[in-house]
Amino acid sequence: MRFGIVIALDAEARTLPARNGGFLDHAQYQLQVSGPGPLRAAAAARELLDAGCDALLSFGLAGGLDPTLRPGTLIVASAVHSADGEPLPCDARLHTDLVLRLAIRNPCTAAIYGADAPVIAQANKRALHSSLQVVAVDMESAAIGRVARARSRPFAVLRCVVDPAGFTLPRAALVGMADDGGRRPLAIATALLRHPLELPDLIRLAVWYGAALRALRETGALLCK
Repeated sequence: MRFGIVIALDAEARTLPARNGGFLDHAQYQLQVSGPGPLRAAAAARELLDAGCDALLSFGLAGGLDPTLRPGTLIVASAVHSADGEPLPCDARLHTDLVLRLAIRNPCTAAIYGADAPVIAQANKRALHSSLQVVAVDMESAAIGRVARARSRPFAVLRCVVDPAGFTLPRAALVGMADDGGRRPLAIATALLRHPLELPDLIRLAVWYGAALRALRETGALLCK
């Protein structure tokens, strides 16, 4: 089996040991950096399947919705609730394989939310957690799940919490992602000049971001060879 791993950001991709290699002892993987958002993720997922991959994995960072989850918490999702209300269950066998391999990290195993746009405010995070019992949010997993279902391929989600549920994302952070998955440091600096009071929150987010990337790197070492 060959896993196609869709990753939104370059920084997330660098947490895996290589662009391709062994996966879960009995399989191979091939990764593709899509850039952020559902449309780019769906296109990357289709390209990986067209290239011969047998299963899809959504891998990377997520925003926390469950107030008990701290930055760096690993999530092996049981399902993805899409923004249009469509449930996308993850493959049970892949879910179990990932949970068993990552048991040392005690991953959270629950449903996440697939958003069409960033979920910024803590009030919106609380509302999603309360209404859907989802524990985290990202913008790519639902799109990847739809592609997997359309092609009758298994699908899994492995994410790590960056910002906790009680944190509102600063505007400077939202402009920092480039369409190709890279970073836009000049855009961040410009946003900070306009909103200098956001600097303490941006520093806190940077610390959490580093912790989450370290957790993904340790996870990649457990999964990939």
